[in-house]
Amino acid sequence: MARASTSRNFNVSNISVLAHELRPAVVKNKKEAERLIVQIQKRQARIAEDFYQMGGALKALSRPALCDAAGHESFKHLLSARRLLKPTTADKLIAVVDHYSKAQAQELGLEKAYALSRFVAATPAAGLAAVLVR
Repeated sequence: MARASTSRNFNVSNISVLAHELRPAVVKNKKEAERLIVQIQKRQARIAEDFYQMGGALKALSRPALCDAAGHESFKHLLSARRLLKPTTADKLIAVVDHYSKAQAQELGLEKAYALSRFVAATPAAGLAAVLVR
């Protein structure tokens, strides 16, 4: 099937004009991209600290008395109704708080700390989680 021809002829002059017209949009997009990159980098730095504090708050909130006082029949229901986190994510954060100090958790990062805590759960030995960090 033959391609339909366009009525617009492109030549070097047209491309130069188009590039000139698009320059402000490109500059604007570059500034926006850089702003977002900086924002993400700042938040990445905060994640390392915030995940442990979140885990501590979730652990405290998971107490049945607090769930009930907040008007929810269970911790899982509270998480869902308040649209906080998925229960599996909350469980990860709580597991890290249960097994590691804040400094150890921050050094490991959430995923590695959680993976080690799961390993420890499968290999019972007192204090194994802390020993594995050393």
